[in-house]
Amino acid sequence: MSERRQPEWSAERLAIEKGPELISKGQLMTFLKENASQELLKHFNLADAEGEKRAKKHHAVTAYNRMYELQAFTGPEGDAKFLEGESKQAKEEEEKRKAEEEARANEPIGYKKSVKKAGDKKTYPKRGDTVSVRYKGSFEDGKVFDENMTAIKKKLPPPLKFKVGIGKVIRGWDEGLLTMSVVELLSIE
Repeated sequence: MSERRQPEWSAERLAIEKGPELISKGQLMTFLKENASQELLKHFNLADAEGEKRAKKHHAVTAYNRMYELQAFTGPEGDAKFLEGESKQAKEEEEKRKAEEEARANEPIGYKKSVKKAGDKKTYPKRGDTVSVRYKGSFEDGKVFDENMTAIKKKLPPPLKFKVGIGKVIRGWDEGLLTMSVVELLSIE
């Protein structure tokens, strides 16, 4: 197994904005083009002149750091290391997201629900179903901050549509709406 290559420049040196110790964006881009895997350059949109031109220095610094972290240098081996590292990172992020979601699901909910009008008591949404909602959001003093229930020029705004139970809206809505049947009217506090 080959020895790990160490960064050419320290994080502190890359962060310098002025003076003789400054590593310019141009120097960094030249170094990346000569040393980074093509897959890494493509991922960071630095593989062509247009991408290079649009990139900010901090973007190039991130690519530089990732190159050393994954040892993703020029050649097929560097491309493979980059792709493997990105795949591993994506898997770790997905596992973390799922763990956070499970932890959130086990927390006490902390909302109050009061039914204003009963629904059909037969048709309930499941997690991931798309629901259409008419709502009125108000503060405790009754002042309305958002709604889609009042007609504007004799026309109702469209209902809000989203997938319920998967974190697309505030938790009280996600959990409360899963307990509602079709055409039910309720207040969630």
